[in-house]
Amino acid sequence: MASQRKLPWKDPRLALGILLIAIGGIAGTLLFGSGATVAVLQARSDIPAGTDLTAQHFNITEVPEAVAKQLVPATELSENAVAGRTIYASEFLSSHALSTSGRDDRVDVGIPLLAPPASSLRPGQEIQVWQIRNIASGREGAQARMLTADAILISVSESESLSVNSQVAQVRLPKADLEAVLQVLGTQDGFAVVGAAQ
Repeated sequence: MASQRKLPWKDPRLALGILLIAIGGIAGTLLFGSGATVAVLQARSDIPAGTDLTAQHFNITEVPEAVAKQLVPATELSENAVAGRTIYASEFLSSHALSTSGRDDRVDVGIPLLAPPASSLRPGQEIQVWQIRNIASGREGAQARMLTADAILISVSESESLSVNSQVAQVRLPKADLEAVLQVLGTQDGFAVVGAAQ
């Protein structure tokens, strides 16, 4: 008895695959095929949360009108626009990324680091700021304590001073935590920054 061999063009999976490709092509044509485009803003580099946004932070890119519905048009960036979350390089600016409350509850401060931050940390990332006690001070107590768990790393640069601390981190932290950080700046203790716990 000869076995029946199924012809490949009669396989229902093949027909379903062809149908899905055709539907995808039609949908793509409808979505991207119209000639209407909108100029929107695309981040040139990482923009940390709380940054006052200006046109210099963005490139202008044309996208299809259907894609631009949730994006901020290039002509509609307001003068008091603030990043409500970190906006990453090449990301299109959406209305959801803008802050509704501004940045009044945060302040930027530079802190000298005792050790370089982890290479995985990048601007805009949430970090913890720790006080590292100077052992030579002879004070009792814990050698390290967390000053804030809700800071944002703005940048890390080489220090221009001749002190042991060779790097300075610019961080954005809640105003409520500023006093604790300033108190440490007035001592011989140092700082370390680590990625915030997820």
